[in-house]
Amino acid sequence: MVRRAIIITGCQRSGTNLVNLILDSHPQIRGFDEMSLFHWEVIQPLMAAEEGREVTAEDGLALMTVDDRIAAHLADPQHPPYVAFQLPPYASKIAYLKSLRPAMRILWCLRDPRDVVTSMLKLGLPFTRSEIVPWAVHPAAEFEIDQALRQLSEQVRQALSNHLELYEIVRQKSPRVRTRYDGVLMGALCWRIKNELLAVYEREQLPFSVIRYEELIRDPQQQIEKVLADLDLPWHETVLRHHELHRGLVSGETDSARPIDATNTAKWRPVLSNEELEVVHKVTSGLALQLGYFH
Repeated sequence: MVRRAIIITGCQRSGTNLVNLILDSHPQIRGFDEMSLFHWEVIQPLMAAEEGREVTAEDGLALMTVDDRIAAHLADPQHPPYVAFQLPPYASKIAYLKSLRPAMRILWCLRDPRDVVTSMLKLGLPFTRSEIVPWAVHPAAEFEIDQALRQLSEQVRQALSNHLELYEIVRQKSPRVRTRYDGVLMGALCWRIKNELLAVYEREQLPFSVIRYEELIRDPQQQIEKVLADLDLPWHETVLRHHELHRGLVSGETDSARPIDATNTAKWRPVLSNEELEVVHKVTSGLALQLGYFH
């Protein structure tokens, strides 16, 4: 039996974990989160400081063996007909995604950039064994920005040139001395550049659907019904009980036993200052307006 791959991706902190937990609750889908695929390959390279050297973006996310793990899961006869992979870092792997066709569907998670940046500032990642830095200034953020940027046209990169010049200045700093302002800039730029990939997906005719986080938590049944119909799968009531079927933390410190919270929007309001909001607007607004935000 040929198993169909579901790639759950998009910008980090946009609801990919929630979508994966929901789909994993369906009896015909087996879901794997990012950490179960990367294992310690995500963290160990970032411990280079213990060896007396600075951590760089090149140390970042080791992707070489993840492709093999995906292939093994798709070939595993014990898995159901659909296998879902929560993989924000694979958003920019265009050639690889094309190689999975035709038995593949991409679910692109989209969320208000202000809430995404806020979440990136709050989530800490290990920089060394004894240091934690916010995701927004971590080498992982550099990796995401740089990988996605390579897939964009010269015209898009030129439109972002002023922001990219500021980003290059931030890149020269060690993550441990990057400021909160640097984090806001990097988080907003990550949202902008990664969501620019949607145009690349359209051009490359990759099969994808957009799941808007705000709509998902406001009316989960209606949105999940749409997703399942797009996957040619029947409705199953267990998808609304994912929090009863999972336990523990998954990637991004997401509590898998937490039910969907319809109030989990506009979390940026008590967190971002007016000056920080201005940065987010400047970096993201051109695309954010097209995608239905900031109206």
